[in-house]
Amino acid sequence: MKRILAVSLTIVMAFSTMMFTVAAQEEAVSVTVNGKQVVFPDEQPYMQNGRVMVPVRFVSEELGAEVAWFEETKTVTVMDETSAAALTVDVAEVTANNQTLTLDVSPVSRNNRTYVPLRFVSEALGAQVDWEQGSNTVSITRSAPTTDEGNNKKIYALYHGFRRTREHDGDLATWNQYADSSKSATGRDHINFSADLIDEEGIHQLANVNGGPIVGMQSEIDPDYVEYKMLLAKIANIDGFMIDFGFPEYGNTVLTKAFMEQARKYDMEIGADWCDGWLVDYDWIKGYRPEIQTREDKLKYFETSVQFLLDEVYGTETGANLNGHPVIFLFGGGPNATEMKNIIQAEYTYPEGLQEPYYIRRTGLSGTYNNGTVTFSDAAQTTQDWRNAGVDVHQWIVPRVRPMDDVYPYFDNYASFEDVKNYAQAYKALWESNQKVNVNTAVVTPGFDNRGCAGWGSGKFHGFDREDGEVYRWQWDYYNQNKNLIDVMFIASWSDFTEGHEIEPTVKNGYRELETTLEYATMFREKETDEHAKEALKIPQKIFEAKKYTQKLGNIGFDTADMAGLLDTAALSVSKGAYAVANALIAQAEQLQKDCEDNMEVETVTVSVPAGNLKVLSYEEETGDDPAKGIEVANGKPVSTNDDLAEGRAKNAVDGVIADSSRWISSQGKDSYWLDIDLQNEFVLIGADLYTGKMDGTYGLRDVKLQSYQDDDWVDIPGASVTGNDETNTDLFWTFDESVTTSKVRIVCNDGAIGVRLREIKVYADPNLTDPASVKPREVLKGKNVVKNKSVKTNDAVSTGPISNLVDGVIADDSRWISSQNNNTYWAEIDLAGEYTVVAADVYTGKDDGSWALETAKLEYLKDGDWATVPGTETVGNSKTNTDLHWTFSNPITTTKLRFVSDDGSRGVRVRELMVYEAGNPEDAAAEDTSFLERRGKELAQGKPVTASGELKHGKAEKAVDGLDSDSSMWLTKTDADSYWLEVDLQGTRQVMGADIYSGMSNGTWAVENVQVQYWQDGTWQNVPGGKIEGNPKSNTELRWNFNRPVTAEKIRFVFRDGARGVKLREVKLYEERASVESSDVPVYNMGKGIYLTIDESVAAKLRENYFDAMLYMQYLGDTDQTFKVTADCNRPLPEKIGSTQGDFSVVADIRQEITYGWEQCRVQMFRDNLALEHKAEQNSDFVIKGTGNLRNIEMQFQVYKKK
Repeated sequence: MKRILAVSLTIVMAFSTMMFTVAAQEEAVSVTVNGKQVVFPDEQPYMQNGRVMVPVRFVSEELGAEVAWFEETKTVTVMDETSAAALTVDVAEVTANNQTLTLDVSPVSRNNRTYVPLRFVSEALGAQVDWEQGSNTVSITRSAPTTDEGNNKKIYALYHGFRRTREHDGDLATWNQYADSSKSATGRDHINFSADLIDEEGIHQLANVNGGPIVGMQSEIDPDYVEYKMLLAKIANIDGFMIDFGFPEYGNTVLTKAFMEQARKYDMEIGADWCDGWLVDYDWIKGYRPEIQTREDKLKYFETSVQFLLDEVYGTETGANLNGHPVIFLFGGGPNATEMKNIIQAEYTYPEGLQEPYYIRRTGLSGTYNNGTVTFSDAAQTTQDWRNAGVDVHQWIVPRVRPMDDVYPYFDNYASFEDVKNYAQAYKALWESNQKVNVNTAVVTPGFDNRGCAGWGSGKFHGFDREDGEVYRWQWDYYNQNKNLIDVMFIASWSDFTEGHEIEPTVKNGYRELETTLEYATMFREKETDEHAKEALKIPQKIFEAKKYTQKLGNIGFDTADMAGLLDTAALSVSKGAYAVANALIAQAEQLQKDCEDNMEVETVTVSVPAGNLKVLSYEEETGDDPAKGIEVANGKPVSTNDDLAEGRAKNAVDGVIADSSRWISSQGKDSYWLDIDLQNEFVLIGADLYTGKMDGTYGLRDVKLQSYQDDDWVDIPGASVTGNDETNTDLFWTFDESVTTSKVRIVCNDGAIGVRLREIKVYADPNLTDPASVKPREVLKGKNVVKNKSVKTNDAVSTGPISNLVDGVIADDSRWISSQNNNTYWAEIDLAGEYTVVAADVYTGKDDGSWALETAKLEYLKDGDWATVPGTETVGNSKTNTDLHWTFSNPITTTKLRFVSDDGSRGVRVRELMVYEAGNPEDAAAEDTSFLERRGKELAQGKPVTASGELKHGKAEKAVDGLDSDSSMWLTKTDADSYWLEVDLQGTRQVMGADIYSGMSNGTWAVENVQVQYWQDGTWQNVPGGKIEGNPKSNTELRWNFNRPVTAEKIRFVFRDGARGVKLREVKLYEERASVESSDVPVYNMGKGIYLTIDESVAAKLRENYFDAMLYMQYLGDTDQTFKVTADCNRPLPEKIGSTQGDFSVVADIRQEITYGWEQCRVQMFRDNLALEHKAEQNSDFVIKGTGNLRNIEMQFQVYKKK
């Protein structure tokens, strides 16, 4: 349609300049549209000098178009379902669809009506114009406009996640991410993305490996951001989005509704990417509907949820469908095939025009790696049960089963490009056999990299590389070659930034994946190629950014109605393919913005302690500490629980950190939750503090008590319980009615469906009866593992998991003791072949992905001919994700035999390894003096530029500073020189005081023998004092030492003189001196009890009167991982609750930061709408900072905007 229209517009120009044989004076003209007389209520059309001029609105509207007028720019836009045009009064240049044309008669304004040449408007909308000379009548005929629909196939983008912002929603959701990845073999023991923190360029630390969205961190229910995505998808020939859905009450339903609202404007489709496991496999629904308890209840509610989707999503004009059948995507993890068949056969009420849904389930093939080759399971066999149930299937993201190697040392497992190809081809035979129920589907994925989330709790990294976009392009090309077999294409995904398979434009990859989508989606849908579309992909970003700036100008006080209208019309023009029109309207809006800037003043206002306009009140210094409660004895002690989640381990409850980012978090749905604390000594307890819920005063525990362990039983502590507590009362402070003597305490919470959120528990002992030396967590120096390769027997083991695996020294999934599921109790007895005194044990249960953990376990020892429980090892109700148990015995045990026991019953037993330790040799421990490490500060070498004397192709020098201490990530040299050097550019002058060299293989071979560390000074390399090592044993692969004195340098060089041996170097590290609070030359404030910041009223009053941008600057220092929260005086109401999530606009930032060895700069953005600055926060302040660690150099900078 657009190409034909472009030709007609060329003809229009000829007609618009044609001179009719009439007099020069104005003559009356009548106009008909499809035979109907057009009524002009005031101003009439006229003809002058042979040109018919008409009021643009009346003719356009009669032709079915919409007309908009923008007073400030004197611009008219005319738009129908398929076309758009823009004209400006007294400007001969006009834009229609994707052409810019010049008229010989400009549009004019006459008596408050805009007149335009008739033929331009008519034919711009695809009409036929005829002139009847005798009657001075213009006859316009027009058939209904048509669009290029292509074939009847569909393309949908899966939309994962629900990310938010503090400005829009009062929280950040999964833009933030912290995860323990200590199980990973890559050497990276955790990930931490604190999205509140921004760098010098204003980029947030988002949970993503590709730099995050090209438009920055946004709320995914912000209408402007949703519109931006919708327009991009429209240009790329994507039919719609499948939005994550769990059940009607879950928060993602809000996201679905936000997308549906924009989809109505742009003729896009919305459906459900149903994460059915959220309803059936998890207990989340119980938090919303406590009456739903059993699996049968959930399956019944599944049917209710189907009806909800039919009525509220698919029954609307935006519902995703194929020939009238709703397309419902099942992500998996919910009903099994038999259950799904029953759900499909249930009775439903179908909205008008809809038929039975097409259910399409993610059914990936399994992959097996063997000697360099990956094979996949048979597609037909794997999917048979689902197809029998009436559910179509499709492959998912290729299995990542190749082990870590030197090509991808940052993945524990990965897939190669060849694996991606073979996996795509594995489904072709299924398609060709025509075994579909209703439709054949395929999935394209640009890549995968879960380093943004560490596997959502598995703690391991896996993925496959994008290969500069070639992986995505190959998949599209392959499926297009076989498109005759495929009905629906799914893109996985549009937005999964945390798992690194998004196609939305990112800082790193730009528009590459969308350009590929546009190219191949056009072919798949058999649409006509639009030569303007590729360049048009950048227009939605221009509109989005212009809209945000327009809103800012409106907040400053400017009239932005026309500005906003021009941009809204530009967005509609994009959706119709009228890209030139969109650009013209954006340019006009930008000119209006510039006019505002010319009439605006900007002033920078800085408040700080040295400036005298920021008062800092430290709770400890000026309000006094809390009354003495006794000696705290729970901090750092061993804990066990019947329920915790990967993001909220139970140990967080006793880590000394009172913060939202360091909580014990349970699942939801149990009747009762408990957490046991082993105090490791007997104490006389007198009180306790519980910091429950969140720091914003939500999710407080309602029904909780404290128990002590007495005579092998748990007994309630008098005065340590609460029932019916208000959930806003998050902090509970108990003084016991009477003292209690015990070595263990238990928290019991009966909050049922809500679950537990506990930031910290502090338990206090009588200071008069407590030896301070007994409080410190017992540190057991582990010595020899006495059970390795010892004789072991069991009452149950299967052939694929022999009992010998339990003590073979290998912690791996393929070396486990696996039982049947036929007993109530399973045991493994180890004969130590002699008497040993043992002090601790580690048990690695389940699988290394964090699944199948044992719920019950204990260790027994042979005592006087009977089995007795080793004190401190009994675990009951352990979380199924807490696979690694670390026991420190309450006292040493001497025995000749040990027995491991689990009562997991029908679940059976899976244990990767059991290790039991003697006490370490104190003399050996003393010999290994690590006190020099205490002086070390920040590590300087990681990620810095390096150069080397030489390198092998598979052993690049950059691997020496990639942060991975791994045999698969080494700098390797040839063996043809006397010496080899590696140079590290520190990118600035730094003081360097020590180094670590991890050389050779991790098994203790190939260590470097001779090394000299040098630094660059005065144009030459000089030896670092104390930086030389000679004659190092080849088995000593780890060298760690501090220099005789720090050196100041921009570059450091390691020179290895190992001759023909060459160099194998896993990693080098360089350190600066650790900073200390005492050494600071400016005031330092501890966050433990709170820091309260109050802006001088004379400054605050000025700020309150104006709009401003704001930034909080500070430096922090801490010896442990720090968490701190910044809240503000805010009178903005709480945002609407999203599912179970309640945002809070008073929260400026909630930060989890790494341990720091020097003062680190922190930058946090603050938002005008969230800041009242009326001194009504705690202690009559404007801002409150609480957490762990120390702060200094606190400063706030405001950019204040005013109209001149």
